[in-house]
Amino acid sequence: MGQENHTHQPLSAGNICLIGLMGSGKSTIGPLLAQRLGYTFVDLDGEISMSMKRPIREIFEQLGEEKFRIEECVQLRRFCQQEQQVIACGGGVVVTPDNLECLRRQITVYLKASPETLANRIGPDKERPMLKGAVSVAQRLATILSEREPWYQDCAKITLLTEGKDPNTLVGELLAQLPPGISSPVA
Repeated sequence: MGQENHTHQPLSAGNICLIGLMGSGKSTIGPLLAQRLGYTFVDLDGEISMSMKRPIREIFEQLGEEKFRIEECVQLRRFCQQEQQVIACGGGVVVTPDNLECLRRQITVYLKASPETLANRIGPDKERPMLKGAVSVAQRLATILSEREPWYQDCAKITLLTEGKDPNTLVGELLAQLPPGISSPVA
């Protein structure tokens, strides 16, 4: 059917967090979903970049992944204290236990696609920190996915399979799975 609704925790009003690997569609679907719900869109990596006053690539190169993950945790908590936001999280947000706990309290949606599909969407961009030095983007993504998949599944309340679907179709599928009390969708 293309989606799963995980019932291990009840859905409640608040924020919608989009998770998944790079290329899964978080930054594309997020603004569309926010507009339809009348919510604010937040690009978490963009907020981290503004807070640290440098592009994500430079944060990883100059300060290291650990500093990035610390700031990611700070920014995720900051935005999760607010409401009525669609938050597009970076692909590695799930590697930090504190982030997992925060994501479990939100309506977290896992946008899922195969490594091959993700690689096609990303293209040959090997400048992304997690792809740096990769001989094959698809192989590197498969490795990263195998490590992160359990965490994505653990905190996601909804999983959407994104393969072969346009963003508006995915937004429609997601809206159909949200509880009625979230917000009155904007036409």
